[in-house]
Amino acid sequence: MKRITILGAGIAGLTTALHLAQAGLEVDVIEARDRIGGRIWTVHDDAVDAPIELGAEFVHGKVEQLFRYAMPGQIDFDEGKGSFWCEEDNALKLCNFFDQVDDILERMKKHNGADISAQDFLDQQRDIDDRKRRRTTNYIKGFHAADPGNIGVAAINLDTTAEEQTDSDRTFRIHQGYGALVDSLRRQCDRLGVKFYLNHVVTRVDWSGEFVRVQSTHQGNSIEFSGDACVVTLPITILKSSPGTTGYVEFRPPLAEKKDALDGLVMGHVLRVAIVFREPFWSNAAIVGRNDLADMKFLFSDDEWFPTWWTLEPRRVPMLTAWSPAGASERLSGQPRDEVIEVAKTSLAKILGISPKTVQGYFVSAHFHDWISDPFSRGAYSYARVGAADSFRQLGLPLARKLFFAGEATEHTGHHATVHGAIASADRVATEILVS
Repeated sequence: MKRITILGAGIAGLTTALHLAQAGLEVDVIEARDRIGGRIWTVHDDAVDAPIELGAEFVHGKVEQLFRYAMPGQIDFDEGKGSFWCEEDNALKLCNFFDQVDDILERMKKHNGADISAQDFLDQQRDIDDRKRRRTTNYIKGFHAADPGNIGVAAINLDTTAEEQTDSDRTFRIHQGYGALVDSLRRQCDRLGVKFYLNHVVTRVDWSGEFVRVQSTHQGNSIEFSGDACVVTLPITILKSSPGTTGYVEFRPPLAEKKDALDGLVMGHVLRVAIVFREPFWSNAAIVGRNDLADMKFLFSDDEWFPTWWTLEPRRVPMLTAWSPAGASERLSGQPRDEVIEVAKTSLAKILGISPKTVQGYFVSAHFHDWISDPFSRGAYSYARVGAADSFRQLGLPLARKLFFAGEATEHTGHHATVHGAIASADRVATEILVS
């Protein structure tokens, strides 16, 4: 019977473990953190009757990879509803934010010739107005977590095409939170004998011999795992890290075949803050001067720090989530927690045209994790540089039938940067191992 070692207990590692265990293989999952889930992290606050996501939140479209796990009462999906609002001319107005962005994305799909950056492409569009240009730039920084001058048009086109195939203009959430999916996968793995090792920081992967030997540290002790093959689900930031940095993994021999792919991929940066209030005061005309924000789904602005906000509509709960895009998020990362939360509250007050004191009066709590500073993630999700759209596929190719690669950054059909993309990569890797 084959024994497989999986590095990382995020959604890709969990799903891979389940597939392999169902096929009768012995599986060890090694995780550096004290919890499973990776960049999925659901918490709860007694002040609000809804899960709070510190990491992944949305299900982008009707994606089979996720909906196949639907189990009434355990994993149910809520479809997002509500209105879109934009800050225009110092006032909030109903807007067609994504319609305007989609117009530019359609132009990008018609781009011929060598790949260029999104910024260069936008600079060539002389006939679009400043508002459409600005919204597209904000979309790239926020949705793709990318520097417009760095991300390639080819990579954006890959993503756009994939979204169209999954009806991604519809968004869903797991009613119980993404953590319910993580917990369900863990329970299934446990029943099949998968062994999990938390707080084990991998330091070395030796794939030079007949077996793959994985060295880890746990509570000051060195522990070795051995298997017929190893599945690497580590974020690209860890694979690209240097000796001496937290989370660095030495591969023997080095991953020379992956250098070009890793050079072509970037870990995007965003920060999010979920804020719980005593009541949804934004729907109170006496406070915000209007009574038409009650069904607000998204709120877009040109705020420097947190230009994008959303609710859980149609689930009526007194919580707003603030989203800081590439650029601003790097400047916020590493700052004291309370200062980041204060910046978010101040941004909200400015966008709604009310005083920070009013916002503070309804404030209950805030939930925030700095993924950029997190030594085992160092960012949110991946994107490809100019000319490097094929790097997702290259990174996912196995080596010598011993090292296999999964995770959102190895999903090459345009679903990178998503939970369902990570699951799809696990499906692929499990098949590669079972037929090898």
